[in-house]
Amino acid sequence: MLRRRVFRLIFTSFSALAILTATVLIADIVSRTHGIGVEKQYNVLLLTVESFRADAISDSLTPSLLDAVEHHGGIRFDHHRAVSAWTVPNIIALLTGVHPVYQGVHSRDQRLRDPVSLNLGRDGDGAMHSVQAFALIDSYANLGLIREVGETFEGMLARMRRSSNPMGIWYHFLDTHLPHQPTLPNGDKPKPDAPGFDAFLSIAPAANAAEFERRKAVSLLPAVPVSKGRFMQSDQPWVRAYYESEIRYFDHWFADFFRQFLTLGLDRNTVLIITADHGEELAEQGRVGHASTTQEAVLRDEILNLPLFIWTPDEGQRRALLAWRDSQVMTDHIDIGASLAAFSGNPVENRADVDGEPTVNGETALQGRELTGSVHRRRTMAFTSAAGFSEPDPKTTRYFLLSQEEDGVRDIVRLGPDGTLRETVSPNEIGSDRLNTLRAVMKDIVFPSTRTDSEAPGSQADHGIAWVWPPHSGVFQHADIVGHQMFEWDGDANATYILEYRAGPNGNLLSGEVAVQGNKYVFGAIDQSYWDTYLKPYGHLRLRVRTESGLGASDWLSIRVE
Repeated sequence: MLRRRVFRLIFTSFSALAILTATVLIADIVSRTHGIGVEKQYNVLLLTVESFRADAISDSLTPSLLDAVEHHGGIRFDHHRAVSAWTVPNIIALLTGVHPVYQGVHSRDQRLRDPVSLNLGRDGDGAMHSVQAFALIDSYANLGLIREVGETFEGMLARMRRSSNPMGIWYHFLDTHLPHQPTLPNGDKPKPDAPGFDAFLSIAPAANAAEFERRKAVSLLPAVPVSKGRFMQSDQPWVRAYYESEIRYFDHWFADFFRQFLTLGLDRNTVLIITADHGEELAEQGRVGHASTTQEAVLRDEILNLPLFIWTPDEGQRRALLAWRDSQVMTDHIDIGASLAAFSGNPVENRADVDGEPTVNGETALQGRELTGSVHRRRTMAFTSAAGFSEPDPKTTRYFLLSQEEDGVRDIVRLGPDGTLRETVSPNEIGSDRLNTLRAVMKDIVFPSTRTDSEAPGSQADHGIAWVWPPHSGVFQHADIVGHQMFEWDGDANATYILEYRAGPNGNLLSGEVAVQGNKYVFGAIDQSYWDTYLKPYGHLRLRVRTESGLGASDWLSIRVE
C-alpha cells in the first residue's frame, strides 16, 4: 500500500513537471510566432575597420575572417556601401541611421545637429559604449555614446560578458589608416629610412629617387594631399602591397579577437557586425587615401564599396539577413544604423515596409531599412565634402558631391557650397528623371551656419587668454603628455571658445577649428603607438583659442612633436 502511494506521488510529480514544461514550451512557441510576451534581447558589437575596401577580402589577405564566417555562422554581404568619403559622417550613419544629407556634418569640426539616444534596450538600458580616444572629438558629441577612454577593448568585452542588461560597443580598428607602412604579420613596421625597407613584400625596388620619396610619404604620413603631387599608375603595385600588408595584420588581430569572443560565450547572446567606415584609393586615379587625407573628395568604387559581415544568435534575424544577402539588394550604412535596436531585440515600432520603388518624398534613399524585416529595394546615396581639411567653411567650400546608385549604375553631381547643382561628373549620361531625383534630394541638404565676419580668425580685439596646459611652446615627447588628457586655458568655464589648430611644417597638412564648451578640450589618453603613428608625422602643431564672440584670443602655441 505504501509502495503504491509513493509510486502515485512520484508519477503525479513527474506529470505536473511535464505539464509545466509543455506549457512553457507552448508559451515560448506562441510568443515567437505571434509576438506575444517578451522577446530575447541581445548585445550589439559594431566593429568598424578603417579604410577597408571590399576587394581586400580574400583567402590570402583575410583567412581568419573568412574562416569565422564559414565555421561560425557569419553572413557575408557583397553589395554594401558607405554614405560618405570620410569617417565621421559614416560612423554617425552607422550608429544612428541619420544620413549625411540630414546630419549637417560636412567638416571635421561639426557635430550631429540634433542629439540622439543610442539606447538599445526597452527601458533605457543597453547604451552604446566606445573606448577609442578619438571618439572624444566634438564630432561625436551628440551621439549619446558613453565614451570610456582609458578602458580597453578587451576589458569592455569582459564587461559585456558580465552584464545582465543588453549592451552595445562600437570599436574602430585604426591601424589600417594612413600611413600605410609595410607591416609584418606580428605588427612590426620596418622604418622607411633607406631604399629596400619594403623588400620583404617581394616587390620591385623604387625605380628612382622620386618614387622612393613617394614610398616614404605613404609609409610615414597620415595624410598625403594631392596638392603635394599625384601618384603614377606605376605606383599602384607597391601602394597596394603596403595596404594589403596592413589588412593581413588586421586579420591577425581579428583571429585573436574572435577567439576571445567565442571563449567569453558572446556568440550566444551578441550580434556582431563588421564593416568599414569607408574604402581607400590606392593610386588608381593619382590619389592614396580618402577625402580627409587626399583633401580631394571622390565617390568612386574604391571609396564606397565595402565589406559587411554579421553574426547573430537569433534564428529569426538570421533568416531575415540571409534573405537580404540572397536578394543582392544594395545595403548601406544608414541601414545598419536603423537596425541596431532591432538587432538588440527592440525593433522600432510602426516602421512600414515599402513595396516597389520608393519615392523621393515618401520612403527615400535617405531613410534606413531594418535588416531584420522584409527585403525591399531603394536607391543608395552618398554625400560628401573633403571633410573640412581643405574646405573649413561652407562659405568657401569648392564643392560637395552627391551620388545615387541603382542597379549598378552610379550617378554623381557636383554641388556648390549652397547645394546648387554645378555639373554632373558621372561617367555615364544622367537621364532627366534621375537628375530630378538628385535635385529633389538637394533641397533636403542641411548646411551648417557660416561664420560671421566678426568671428573670422584674426578679428580679435586683444590677446587676453592664457594657456594653462601646455603652459608654453616647446618640444614635446610622449613622456611629456603622460597624465595629461586635455588642453586647458584660463577664462570663463561656462563660455564657448573656438580652438584653432594648424599641423605640418607650415600648417599645410591639417588645419581647422572646433567649438569647445568651457575652458578645456579633453583629447583623452594617447599611447606611444598612437603618438608615433598619427602625431609625430605631422612634426609641428600650432594651437590658438579664441572666444566665440571674437573679443579675446590666446597667443599661438607652437608644439614640436618628437
